[in-house]
Amino acid sequence: MSSKKKNTAPEKQDLTTYEGFEAIYRAHYKMMLAVAYNQLRDIYIAEDLVHNIFLRLWEKREATQVEEMERYLIGAVQRAIMKYIRDNGTKSRHIVTLPSLPENTENTIDKEYAWNELQERVDEVVNQLPDQCQRVYKLSREDGKSNKEISSIMGIAEKTVESHMTKALKSLKGFLPEYNV
Repeated sequence: MSSKKKNTAPEKQDLTTYEGFEAIYRAHYKMMLAVAYNQLRDIYIAEDLVHNIFLRLWEKREATQVEEMERYLIGAVQRAIMKYIRDNGTKSRHIVTLPSLPENTENTIDKEYAWNELQERVDEVVNQLPDQCQRVYKLSREDGKSNKEISSIMGIAEKTVESHMTKALKSLKGFLPEYNV
Protein backbone atom coordinates (compact mmCIF):
# COMPACT_ATOMS: atom_id res chain seq x y z
CA MET A 1 0.00 0.00 0.00
CA SER A 2 1.17 3.51 -0.67
CA SER A 3 1.60 5.90 2.19
CA LYS A 4 0.20 9.41 1.97
CA LYS A 5 2.82 12.09 1.63
CA LYS A 6 2.48 15.79 2.07
CA ASN A 7 2.38 17.44 -1.37
CA THR A 8 5.45 19.66 -1.17
CA ALA A 9 8.35 20.32 -3.46
CA PRO A 10 11.66 18.61 -2.76
CA GLU A 11 13.88 20.58 -0.38
CA LYS A 12 16.68 21.16 -2.91
CA GLN A 13 15.43 22.19 -6.31
CA ASP A 14 16.89 23.58 -9.49
CA LEU A 15 16.24 27.31 -9.54
CA THR A 16 17.98 27.71 -12.89
CA THR A 17 15.21 26.12 -14.94
CA TYR A 18 11.73 27.49 -15.46
CA GLU A 19 10.21 24.14 -14.50
CA GLY A 20 12.19 23.97 -11.25
CA PHE A 21 11.29 27.54 -10.36
CA GLU A 22 7.63 26.95 -11.19
CA ALA A 23 7.61 23.87 -8.93
CA ILE A 24 9.01 25.96 -6.07
CA TYR A 25 6.45 28.69 -6.73
CA ARG A 26 3.53 26.25 -6.77
CA ALA A 27 4.73 24.45 -3.65
CA HIS A 28 5.32 27.54 -1.51
CA TYR A 29 3.25 30.47 -2.78
CA LYS A 30 0.12 29.85 -0.70
CA MET A 31 2.09 29.30 2.49
CA MET A 32 4.09 32.50 1.94
CA LEU A 33 0.93 34.46 1.15
CA ALA A 34 -0.73 33.14 4.32
CA VAL A 35 2.24 34.23 6.44
CA ALA A 36 2.26 37.71 4.89
CA TYR A 37 -1.51 38.14 5.10
CA ASN A 38 -1.59 36.88 8.70
CA GLN A 39 0.75 39.69 9.71
CA LEU A 40 -0.40 42.53 7.42
CA ARG A 41 -4.13 41.81 7.05
CA ASP A 42 -4.02 43.32 3.55
CA ILE A 43 -4.17 40.79 0.73
CA TYR A 44 -2.88 43.19 -1.93
CA ILE A 45 0.22 44.15 0.03
CA ALA A 46 0.79 40.51 1.01
CA GLU A 47 0.58 39.39 -2.63
CA ASP A 48 2.92 42.18 -3.69
CA LEU A 49 5.53 41.22 -1.09
CA VAL A 50 5.39 37.53 -2.03
CA HIS A 51 5.58 38.25 -5.77
CA ASN A 52 8.57 40.52 -5.21
CA ILE A 53 10.34 37.76 -3.28
CA PHE A 54 9.80 35.33 -6.15
CA LEU A 55 10.86 37.98 -8.68
CA ARG A 56 14.14 38.56 -6.81
CA LEU A 57 14.64 34.80 -6.48
CA TRP A 58 14.19 34.39 -10.26
CA GLU A 59 16.47 37.32 -11.05
CA LYS A 60 19.22 35.92 -8.78
CA ARG A 61 18.59 32.26 -9.57
CA GLU A 62 22.09 31.63 -10.98
CA ALA A 63 23.81 32.82 -7.81
CA THR A 64 21.29 31.50 -5.29
CA GLN A 65 21.89 28.17 -3.58
CA VAL A 66 19.29 27.09 -1.05
CA GLU A 67 19.40 23.92 1.02
CA GLU A 68 16.02 24.28 2.77
CA MET A 69 13.70 26.15 0.44
CA GLU A 70 10.72 26.49 2.80
CA ARG A 71 12.86 27.89 5.62
CA TYR A 72 14.55 30.27 3.17
CA LEU A 73 11.23 31.53 1.79
CA ILE A 74 9.61 31.96 5.23
CA GLY A 75 12.64 33.97 6.32
CA ALA A 76 12.37 36.08 3.17
CA VAL A 77 8.68 36.77 3.86
CA GLN A 78 9.35 37.68 7.47
CA ARG A 79 12.13 40.09 6.48
CA ALA A 80 9.93 41.64 3.78
CA ILE A 81 7.09 42.12 6.29
CA MET A 82 9.38 43.75 8.84
CA LYS A 83 10.87 46.04 6.18
CA TYR A 84 7.40 46.97 4.94
CA ILE A 85 6.17 47.75 8.45
CA ARG A 86 9.31 49.71 9.25
CA ASP A 87 9.14 51.72 6.03
CA ASN A 88 5.39 52.26 5.91
CA GLY A 89 4.23 52.20 9.52
CA THR A 90 1.45 49.78 8.60
CA LYS A 91 -1.20 49.21 11.23
CA SER A 92 -2.70 45.80 11.65
CA ARG A 93 -5.00 44.49 14.29
CA HIS A 94 -2.32 42.07 15.52
CA ILE A 95 0.85 44.05 14.96
CA VAL A 96 2.13 46.55 17.45
CA THR A 97 2.74 49.81 15.61
CA LEU A 98 4.80 52.88 16.23
CA PRO A 99 3.00 55.98 17.43
CA SER A 100 2.09 58.46 14.72
CA LEU A 101 4.94 60.70 13.74
CA PRO A 102 4.50 64.20 12.34
CA GLU A 103 4.00 64.27 8.57
CA ASN A 104 7.27 66.10 7.96
CA THR A 105 9.42 63.65 9.94
CA GLU A 106 11.96 62.10 7.63
CA ASN A 107 14.53 61.06 10.19
CA THR A 108 14.88 57.34 9.58
CA ILE A 109 17.41 56.94 12.39
CA ASP A 110 14.78 58.09 14.89
CA LYS A 111 12.23 55.76 13.34
CA GLU A 112 14.61 52.83 13.46
CA TYR A 113 15.53 53.59 17.06
CA ALA A 114 11.85 53.83 18.01
CA TRP A 115 11.13 50.58 16.16
CA ASN A 116 13.97 48.76 17.93
CA GLU A 117 12.87 50.13 21.31
CA LEU A 118 9.32 49.00 20.65
CA GLN A 119 10.48 45.55 19.57
CA GLU A 120 12.46 45.22 22.81
CA ARG A 121 9.39 46.19 24.86
CA VAL A 122 7.22 43.69 22.97
CA ASP A 123 9.81 40.97 23.57
CA GLU A 124 9.86 41.81 27.30
CA VAL A 125 6.07 41.52 27.53
CA VAL A 126 5.99 38.29 25.53
CA ASN A 127 8.76 36.77 27.67
CA GLN A 128 6.65 37.41 30.79
CA LEU A 129 3.72 35.38 29.43
CA PRO A 130 3.16 31.82 30.68
CA ASP A 131 5.22 29.31 28.68
CA GLN A 132 2.37 27.85 26.63
CA CYS A 133 0.88 31.29 25.89
CA GLN A 134 4.33 32.56 24.90
CA ARG A 135 4.89 29.59 22.58
CA VAL A 136 1.49 30.09 20.90
CA TYR A 137 2.22 33.79 20.36
CA LYS A 138 5.66 33.11 18.88
CA LEU A 139 4.41 30.33 16.60
CA SER A 140 1.70 32.67 15.33
CA ARG A 141 3.53 35.96 15.03
CA GLU A 142 7.12 34.94 14.45
CA ASP A 143 6.66 31.71 12.51
CA GLY A 144 3.42 32.67 10.74
CA LYS A 145 1.56 29.53 11.76
CA SER A 146 -2.23 29.40 11.65
CA ASN A 147 -4.28 28.51 14.74
CA LYS A 148 -4.93 25.09 13.22
CA GLU A 149 -1.21 24.48 12.64
CA ILE A 150 -0.37 25.62 16.18
CA SER A 151 -3.08 23.35 17.55
CA SER A 152 -1.55 20.41 15.72
CA ILE A 153 2.05 21.26 16.70
CA MET A 154 1.26 21.73 20.38
CA GLY A 155 -1.44 19.07 20.67
CA ILE A 156 -4.04 21.48 22.03
CA ALA A 157 -7.50 22.55 20.84
CA GLU A 158 -7.85 25.47 18.42
CA LYS A 159 -10.02 27.23 21.01
CA THR A 160 -7.12 26.97 23.45
CA VAL A 161 -4.82 28.51 20.84
CA GLU A 162 -7.32 31.36 20.36
CA SER A 163 -7.53 31.83 24.13
CA HIS A 164 -3.74 32.06 24.43
CA MET A 165 -3.55 34.56 21.56
CA THR A 166 -6.26 36.70 23.15
CA LYS A 167 -4.38 36.64 26.44
CA ALA A 168 -1.09 37.57 24.74
CA LEU A 169 -2.63 40.44 22.79
CA LYS A 170 -4.42 41.76 25.89
CA SER A 171 -1.10 41.67 27.75
CA LEU A 172 0.58 43.62 24.96
CA LYS A 173 -2.25 46.13 24.94
CA GLY A 174 -2.09 46.51 28.73
CA PHE A 175 1.66 46.99 28.89
CA LEU A 176 2.00 49.11 25.75
CA PRO A 177 -1.01 51.48 25.82
CA GLU A 178 0.95 54.35 24.27
CA TYR A 179 1.34 52.35 21.05
CA ASN A 180 -2.38 51.81 20.43
CA VAL A 181 -2.00 48.04 20.21
